[in-house]
Amino acid sequence: MKELQNTEIHSCPGLGREVGETLHRPNDERYVLEVTGSGLETKYQLTAKRGVPPKLPLSVKWDQKNYWYAPSTGEEVWSPEGRPGWYWEIVAKAAVAASPRLTPGLDDLAQLDIAVPSVFRALAEVLGVTCPEVLPDLRGRVVPMSPEGISLLARLNSTLPAGRTWDDYLTPADIKDLGSGDAARERAARAKIEGLPKDVLFPGTDETPTPALSRARVVAVHRDIMTDRLPADVRYQLTLSADRHGPARRHLIAHELMHAHSGLGCGLQDVSTEVDEAYTEVLARLVTDTLTAVEAGVARPGLATDRQAQEKVATEAQYNVFVADSKGAEQAKGALRYQKNVWALVRSALTPARDPYVRAQVESYFSGKTPAGSPVTASVVHVSTPGAGARPLSGRTGSRQAPVHLYMPDDGAVDYHLLVVPGPPAHAVLVDCGCDDRSRGGAVVAELRALFQRVLPTAPDGRRHLDAVVISRSVPRRYNMLAAATQGLSVGMVHHTSPAPAYNAPSLEGGIPASEWLKEHDAREFPAAFSTLKRPLLTAGAAAVHVLGAHLDGSAHGQAGASGSAVLLVTYGGVRLLLASDADTAAARSVENILKGAGAPAVFTPPASLAVVTGRPSPEAGKWWPWTQGLPAQFGPPVPDHHSGRPRRIVVAGVAGDGPPDCGAVISTVGHEAVYGHVAEEAGNG
Repeated sequence: MKELQNTEIHSCPGLGREVGETLHRPNDERYVLEVTGSGLETKYQLTAKRGVPPKLPLSVKWDQKNYWYAPSTGEEVWSPEGRPGWYWEIVAKAAVAASPRLTPGLDDLAQLDIAVPSVFRALAEVLGVTCPEVLPDLRGRVVPMSPEGISLLARLNSTLPAGRTWDDYLTPADIKDLGSGDAARERAARAKIEGLPKDVLFPGTDETPTPALSRARVVAVHRDIMTDRLPADVRYQLTLSADRHGPARRHLIAHELMHAHSGLGCGLQDVSTEVDEAYTEVLARLVTDTLTAVEAGVARPGLATDRQAQEKVATEAQYNVFVADSKGAEQAKGALRYQKNVWALVRSALTPARDPYVRAQVESYFSGKTPAGSPVTASVVHVSTPGAGARPLSGRTGSRQAPVHLYMPDDGAVDYHLLVVPGPPAHAVLVDCGCDDRSRGGAVVAELRALFQRVLPTAPDGRRHLDAVVISRSVPRRYNMLAAATQGLSVGMVHHTSPAPAYNAPSLEGGIPASEWLKEHDAREFPAAFSTLKRPLLTAGAAAVHVLGAHLDGSAHGQAGASGSAVLLVTYGGVRLLLASDADTAAARSVENILKGAGAPAVFTPPASLAVVTGRPSPEAGKWWPWTQGLPAQFGPPVPDHHSGRPRRIVVAGVAGDGPPDCGAVISTVGHEAVYGHVAEEAGNG
């Protein structure tokens, strides 16, 4: 996967660690004994005793999961080498532009009013993105707020319903009234907010201590933080040093102002909150570093390449840190907030093949549009076999047709699903890749390779590219073609159920063992009871891939290493593609519990307008699948027949409601084609 994804964000040592520094992970502590390599190839030799070589060498990459940096004293510093080259170019240009106006004595908001436009102009010039438009009256958009007011605002959904903007629900004046201190105005504002629809205002209360947040393009900041004193409540402290509270507050406001400037005020939260925070924090640090460069006297063009000047900015910049230890939350006293998000973005930015996608996501962050340039307003799903062309539905699509192609075999002995989302940039996800009939392996592999060459997007190095591969179960017909069929391809992230050694069946057509292929591609096993219903496992352009349940083995909680299936759901506009794999009754019950649990969204009710279900679930599983949500009553459970030794069956249903009206599907296989729109039907040989 080229674009930054939620699954890539995790705690890690990071770049710039020095000999003797401490690395923590849950119930463990190591010290850096030696540093080797540079940039993306940086590795750390660790030891359990400071300065004493271990009996068994322990070497970790700078971005290795579950190790994070914990400063022994003071606050963590984001090392200069931890910033991409374009980052320093932006800071240098913005600092030079802002320096003449940043005179001594300006308060936080006056400084930000100068720095933010300077950063936006430099960002556009260096990255080649559209220059973000600065909101008018930045000072008036920062409102001191009581903790009760912030708790109410925190219940507002940060991702608005499709086609809506904050102007449909709230105005900046409403939020200012909530923080006005005037009892009547606050009551009126609270009543208006509490009367919003339930898909905009979540029920209950939000008691999570929140220093600040942005809603409706207004920043609400805890009243105690807006004073010049360190807040008495440690939960709202942003720095370990009382005399650094002012600069820390300034960075907090910069962070929230980036949220306010993001597309629809939601940024990339439709991708994931963690990805959105990665870009938000890096943008905020651009602002803070611009101000710091001026304050440190290094605001000059040479800052872009002057390591000594960069070191000065890095050591003097004041961001926000954790002020208490919490290993369970992967944070340590003095460690930088959002640093794991920042390291994930840095990894993408330092990888040449991925850097263009970072720039595309920056554009998307501010525009509120997909990288292709326009929101998805209507969708068509094409389901086809390699030999059958998929054609659009004449007269059924909207003016902004955005087709998604799902390729699958019509042969009961073969298993794969290839999802292709056109671009630019185009995306592709492969789910499973195997065959029951080894005697036909050569022909099937050749056919699949030809399909890949025909429909996969091209990577910058000229190879065909798969953004992601997911293996839904550790049975040979789910993976034994994988190594042979993907030879010569560029492959992004890989996920699988069961431990990697379980994939030990011989590969077809001379491919390396699947267990080795998984290791080569840094594959990750789904954790026990893994489910991403509320946020996607990965995104492919405007499509999102969710794991409804992994390791489904007969309990609602699952067990790591179990042989049960992973059940996947793809959402794309109003389309829902359910890939049921080999789910049995127990797995179906587990998914039902997941879908019907407290707070779980109804994925097949509006705005869904088309549901496609495919896979090999058992007949009994049909009694438990909760896919009838929102489907016509006469349709019944839309579950394909179990087809062990028989052709795959696909079920397609129109979903009544207020979803996009122009959705349909073309289901094409050898000797059979059916077109589906709003009327629920069944394709018997799809």
